[in-house]
Amino acid sequence: MKPRLSEDNFVTCALKDMYAKCGCLEQSRNIFDRVNEKDEAVWNVIIAGYGIHGHVLKAIELFGLMQNKGCRPDSFTFLGVLIACNHAGLVTEGLKYLGQMQSLYGVKPKLEHYACVVDMLGRAGQLNEALKLVNEMPDEPDSGIWSSLLSSCRNYGDLEIGEEVSRKLLELEPNKAENYVLLSNLYAGLGKWDEVRKVRQRMKENGLYKDAGCSWIEIGGKVYRFLVSDGSLSESKKIQQTWIKLEKKKAKLDINPTQVVCS
Repeated sequence: MKPRLSEDNFVTCALKDMYAKCGCLEQSRNIFDRVNEKDEAVWNVIIAGYGIHGHVLKAIELFGLMQNKGCRPDSFTFLGVLIACNHAGLVTEGLKYLGQMQSLYGVKPKLEHYACVVDMLGRAGQLNEALKLVNEMPDEPDSGIWSSLLSSCRNYGDLEIGEEVSRKLLELEPNKAENYVLLSNLYAGLGKWDEVRKVRQRMKENGLYKDAGCSWIEIGGKVYRFLVSDGSLSESKKIQQTWIKLEKKKAKLDINPTQVVCS
C-alpha cells in the first residue's frame, strides 16, 4: 500500500521539486499523479522538472493536459515550457509559446522569459533574430541577456553583432571581468590578436582580473574554498588521499550516483 501523501500542496511540490532536480523524474511524476487537487504550482513543478532535463514532449503534453483540466497557466508555467523548448532546440515552438503568453492568456512575459528565448535563438545561431527580440523587448534587457547573446556570438564567430552586444554589456557592467573575457574570447576565436591584447590591456588598466573557478564547502560554519591543484590548506594531502580512496571504492562497487539519491 502506498503511503498517503500530505494534503498540503506546498509539501507535495517541495517533494516533487526535490526529486526533479535530482533527475529522479519517475519519482516526481509518481507523486504528481497521486495528487487529487492539482493547482498551478503542482502542474508547474512537474512541467519545469521535465523541461530542465530536456523532456520537451512530456513538458508540452502536460502543458496541454493542464489546460484541458481547467487550470490556467501562469508565468511560471510558460517559463517551464520555454526552458523545455530551449533544451530541445525547438525554436519555432518556443517563439509560438512566447507569443501566446499575452495574446491568449494575458500573461505578460518577464525578463526571464525573454532571456530564455534569446538564449534559445542564440544557441540555434539565429543571432539577428535574437538581437531583434532584445531590441523590441518592452523592458530594458539586463546584463544576463546581453551576456548570453555575447556568448552565442563567440560560439558562432559573429563579430559585428558581438561588438554591438559587448558595448551594451560593458555600459551596464563596466567593472565585471567576465564581460571582457567573453569579448576577448570572441576576438581570439577569429584570430584578431591585436584586439585581444587591447581588451586585456583595458582590463589591466581597470584593475580587473577574472576569478579562478573554485569549489567550496561549509563545515561547522566555516567556508573552505578549493582551486585546481590548490595546496594551500594544511589538510590538502589528506583530502586528496581520501578522495583517491573514494574514487577507487566507487569504481570497485560501480556505484551509480543517481541510485544513491533516488533509492
